[in-house]
Amino acid sequence: MLIYNTQTRRKEEFVPIEEGKVRIYACGPTVYNFFHIGNARPFVTWDVIKRYFRKRGFEVKHIQNFTDMDDKIIKAANTEGVSWQVITDRYIKHPSEVLSVGDVVTVKVLGVDLKKKRISLTMKGIK
Repeated sequence: MLIYNTQTRRKEEFVPIEEGKVRIYACGPTVYNFFHIGNARPFVTWDVIKRYFRKRGFEVKHIQNFTDMDDKIIKAANTEGVSWQVITDRYIKHPSEVLSVGDVVTVKVLGVDLKKKRISLTMKGIK
């Protein structure tokens, strides 16, 4: 598998850091409203990549965060007159193997190994 390396600006053959293991860190959704079809794309993309690596015999660890501090979240909170935590808590759901996007699309994805970390927990001074 060729991967674009942003440091070398070239496509390079994928070589894992640790033999037989792949670690994926993917930014999760910005949780200011219900999912829309655009939010589904990264879930499907990483699901395909994860399945590919597993098929090739790799052990895969996939971690995804929630972007819970963003201008859209602050705007939604201000519009509703609530804190940003109220907005984000409303749209963060427990990890699930089924991603539903409105009433139109249901996508079966493998899920992630860890999906509870919030961006706000890593940023000092956010109240």
